[in-house]
Amino acid sequence: MTREGVPENPETVEPTGSEAAGEGLAGETFDVEIVPGADISPYPKVSKDIVNDCTVLVSKIDYADLWGPQKSNVKTYQSVRLDRQTPPPDFQNVQIQINNRPAPSTMAGILVDHSLAEKYLKEGQKAFVQRKARDAMLQSRDKKKMMTVRRKK
Repeated sequence: MTREGVPENPETVEPTGSEAAGEGLAGETFDVEIVPGADISPYPKVSKDIVNDCTVLVSKIDYADLWGPQKSNVKTYQSVRLDRQTPPPDFQNVQIQINNRPAPSTMAGILVDHSLAEKYLKEGQKAFVQRKARDAMLQSRDKKKMMTVRRKK
């Protein structure tokens, strides 16, 4: 570490909360996987600016944003917004939509398994799930597929 508390080589520093993949509440191993699902079809036309706005919005997703009833504009950043859509059973359906655009406007989406809800997790595990959800959202945008975030089987 440098005197300012910034690591000399940030790539060698373990992210905060990474210990969460260790043990769960009953001592069982806890890990989360990202599984590709159906295509986002039709996929909207996006510009470089919209893709960049999506990246920024993904970096702002908090664990709490993943949970709750259907809601539009959970978070926004310039040309995009984070919405909670109608979920299938046992999942939360979280999507990034392009603002002021008729369908198709979904450019990324994840289904988050209810087994990852707060009442089943420790604090460090919530941070781990948040990071996995962000990663899944970026994968969704890049692969143009809905991604599922769930406990690793």
